[in-house]
Amino acid sequence: MELAVLEFNAGPGRDRPLSAFPSALIQAEMLRQFARAGIVTACQCPAASTPPGNMSPTRSLIDGATLQPRPSYDVYRLLGDVPGRNAVRLDVDPYLPALAVDATEGGAKALAVFLLNKTEVSVSVSLGVEGALSLRAEAKALVARNLADDHAEVTPLPARVEAQTARIALPPFSFVRIDLRTASGPNQ
Repeated sequence: MELAVLEFNAGPGRDRPLSAFPSALIQAEMLRQFARAGIVTACQCPAASTPPGNMSPTRSLIDGATLQPRPSYDVYRLLGDVPGRNAVRLDVDPYLPALAVDATEGGAKALAVFLLNKTEVSVSVSLGVEGALSLRAEAKALVARNLADDHAEVTPLPARVEAQTARIALPPFSFVRIDLRTASGPNQ
């Protein structure tokens, strides 16, 4: 049986406003938890326009006045088709929210790893894949100049690969997608 969240609403209210970037980080955390629980799809409400009631307008995907995407929209773009894919066990620091899903396509083994750095400092991570003959890593992050920004951008991150391990520095206050592709050994 597949499960879906038809409408979710999490984030700041008008009485406790936040800019659009931290609102997007809240959405990233909610979607990560949904995907980890096996939810196949989730719809954020409101998607656009000025939200009703006590909701902050920075929570929407699209700015109702300019019709331009907000940073929450980029969270969905980074996640892509992850909801509904099989979650993979990932041993990480419990203070670093993470999600890994099987992104294998056409026989090429791949993992999509999502990490949320909620701290004001850069965090270095090492991702190892046992049994990989070779490993390729590509990383990108949703970042803003500062936490008060209403604008953010998805930027590529350098990934250093040594044997079976990829090393990446997560920027402060960032939502990061790391795509790992492997050539597997005979036992995998």
